[in-house]
Amino acid sequence: LFDNDLSLLARAPESDPPQLQVQTIPIDLNRDLEMALDGLLDLVTTSALLDLVSDEWLERFAVEAAVRNVPVYAALSYDGRASLSPIDPMDEAIVTAVNRHQPYFFSRILASAAAPSFASSTS
Repeated sequence: LFDNDLSLLARAPESDPPQLQVQTIPIDLNRDLEMALDGLLDLVTTSALLDLVSDEWLERFAVEAAVRNVPVYAALSYDGRASLSPIDPMDEAIVTAVNRHQPYFFSRILASAAAPSFASSTS
């Protein structure tokens, strides 16, 4: 489990089931992505990540994973669209609040193109 936040890593649960081996490793993925992908990896997973990174970082990630022939499973990326059901009068306020919470330090344009961009980078 890689993260740059030591407090999050400290809260990571012990491996469960016990035969599953999980290590916590503090790392800056922007600076040390290649180092994170080196070694014996069966799978790289991300959650709520691809919509936060730059197009350059995403391309670098795709290339490095492809070169190492490591499968990638990416989940929970958000592009600013929401479809809520059943409809509630508070839906618009909630979607607005969620969109306001999204970081602005990376291109928001990438968010809507993250999955297709990553998929095309790896094919």
